[in-house]
Amino acid sequence: MLKLRRPSDAARTAALAAAVVAAPHAPVTTGPVVHEETIGWGLKRFERARLALRRLEPFAVPGTELVWDRSLEEGTRLVILGRRLGLWTAGPVEVTRVDEGDRHLIIELRTLEGHPLRGEERFTVERHLNGIVRFRIEAVSRPATWWAILITPALRFFQRRFRHRAIGHLRDVTGAGRATVAR
Repeated sequence: MLKLRRPSDAARTAALAAAVVAAPHAPVTTGPVVHEETIGWGLKRFERARLALRRLEPFAVPGTELVWDRSLEEGTRLVILGRRLGLWTAGPVEVTRVDEGDRHLIIELRTLEGHPLRGEERFTVERHLNGIVRFRIEAVSRPATWWAILITPALRFFQRRFRHRAIGHLRDVTGAGRATVAR
């Protein structure tokens, strides 16, 4: 879906209903792009980061909105609305994995038919034994529509910007400020 205006509430509801019945895209077999940074230290910071990830707050960045029922479990379907280059897109995705332990939370998403890209993303918040809290995004994607093929360089730029903004947002909501260690 490409729109000049922000989708109405009715269009958002229809997009979520379409996501419920959409088929998954075929897997992408290339290696993932990995972006990982330290977002703080300690159990308190980790718990804040884990709660924020459970709420999918890394998507709370400018130009991105989520349409979902706020349940986070395997099989949950949601729609990611994005505004790029003056156009709104709706990308249906499915939660394929939620793995939570004492020291980590992993959430994996895969795209569904109707998403401009096909691929998968994994978000991980992890507290290491030394107390360091790290946030990692691993993503693999390929264009799934004709227009996405035409603007692939711009899409790669927006994906990189999303990763940096998502990590910055998670750092902000956990009270970590700027990290000094990045990889």
